[in-house]
Amino acid sequence: MYDTKGNVDQVKKLFFVSMVSIFCVYLYSIFFIDEPKKKVPSDVKNHKEIEVEDRSRITLLSTKDAIAELNQKHLVKFENDKIEGFINPKGLKIENLVLKSYRKENSIESVNFLNPSNSFDMNYINIGWTSDDSSIRLPDKDTMWSFDKDLIKDDKHSVLSWSNGAGLKFVVDISLDENYMFHFETKVINNTSKNVNIKAYGRVKKIFNNKSGGSYHEGALFNLGEKVEEVSYSDIEKSPKSYDDMIEGWIGLSDKYWLSAFIFDDHIEKKTTFRVSRKPEFINSKNVMHQIDFVTHDVSIKPNSSFDYGFYLFSGAKEIELIEQYQKDMKIHLFDRSVDFGYLYFLTKPILKFLKYINTFTNNFGWSIIVLTIIIRILLFPLANKSYKSMSGMRKLAPELSAMREKYKDDKKSMNMAIVTLYKAHNINPASGCLPLLLQIPVFFALYKVLIISIDLRDAPFIWWIKDLSERDHTSMFNAFGLIPFDVPSFMQIGVLPLLMCLTMVLQQKFSPQPTDPSQAMVMKTMPYVMTIMFASFPSGLMIYWIISNTFSIVQQYILSKK
Repeated sequence: MYDTKGNVDQVKKLFFVSMVSIFCVYLYSIFFIDEPKKKVPSDVKNHKEIEVEDRSRITLLSTKDAIAELNQKHLVKFENDKIEGFINPKGLKIENLVLKSYRKENSIESVNFLNPSNSFDMNYINIGWTSDDSSIRLPDKDTMWSFDKDLIKDDKHSVLSWSNGAGLKFVVDISLDENYMFHFETKVINNTSKNVNIKAYGRVKKIFNNKSGGSYHEGALFNLGEKVEEVSYSDIEKSPKSYDDMIEGWIGLSDKYWLSAFIFDDHIEKKTTFRVSRKPEFINSKNVMHQIDFVTHDVSIKPNSSFDYGFYLFSGAKEIELIEQYQKDMKIHLFDRSVDFGYLYFLTKPILKFLKYINTFTNNFGWSIIVLTIIIRILLFPLANKSYKSMSGMRKLAPELSAMREKYKDDKKSMNMAIVTLYKAHNINPASGCLPLLLQIPVFFALYKVLIISIDLRDAPFIWWIKDLSERDHTSMFNAFGLIPFDVPSFMQIGVLPLLMCLTMVLQQKFSPQPTDPSQAMVMKTMPYVMTIMFASFPSGLMIYWIISNTFSIVQQYILSKK
């Protein structure tokens, strides 16, 4: 056993191996390890299940054709400055919702978030009623609802109604605010001579295309008191996930940038379920359909009385300021957690908000990232300066260290003691260089999370060839950065930014003390190239952060080396 403090090479080796190990474990955890499954009791005896699919088989159409087909019918349209779409009165379904402010990938067309129930990109919402009493005639998927207005806009509501011909009348009042929040106020009027037991339900149904990124959540969200439970699409394929006796809170299906969520402000107990279907209900599709739904407990409606039930539906983009405003104004507990800030929530969210604040001055997120990097480096300057002074001192002591290693090459313990004594005499701590880097690691991962989940950085350009800071640098040295007409495979896309990062790492090493052990020296020299390959697929914004941070270090080390 020997004293590692006395051997700078061993310290550097240990630190390097530790950092690489931590980094690899972290990457493995975010890409491959699922969260432990929590056992949640599911009592289905008191609830009739809401079917995950229609019993009839459906031939799916393209989204464009499905919308065109529906547009030929009489629909209830809705519109504000941010969204537009329609409600199909047949089955009471929201089957189209277009996000006006956001464009499809590599297209000038607006994003179609909700799509018809007979399209390949099926993603729709519907509400209804169910009962354990099969003698009660209830509205179903083929029910045609009548309505008083065919446009929901500004302060206009649309009231849809349907009577079952046996004394029950169903009324749904739908309104929309200036953003993404719908309000549903439902009423069931019992004009029969007996009690009617009934349950209200709502559901989001979609076909999932299996293109999840892995480092962010896509799937169901359940607000359960003081936490938000995440259940991914891949997790649910084994068995449904249900939560009984939910009262207030919210549930939803979340994608990377978009969310559909039911928000409850009532005092009626309900069961919520997330499930998947692999049944061959679609003639020409192998994709599976996912559904999240809620069903209230039985409500008994007396003769000549009614049952009123209201809830909200958020369906749109996960804009953090808007979501926080809803959370505050409507008292929606933990609604901001619908944005996947990850385990470093306490750091990721403030960085996003500060980055957006900087952007109010720069009006470009690329420059904002550069300013943020400089601010972080200024805050870390005292620690970094102390570290670089220590490293500079170690460089000056290199001849003495080499002499000691030669003198005590056969007595490692004496050599370590002599080196420790030398360091103490010159007030040098060989491990001091670790702290600035350790403090930057959480910032690095938090910024990475910001870049991949923040809708504000979606399609955010910088300068020249950098068109999207949330995406990798798609140029490649293997086709001369686009000069050679050759489509490079993704694993060969080592672009300008990763190469600049590599260059700054190599230059940074020039100002650092070099290990005297040949094997350690080789590891340190190859590290920039290994890191370049590893990080080539990371967002461009993160590469910019690293390049600027390294450049700051190089300048600081250069100035100190001249003193």
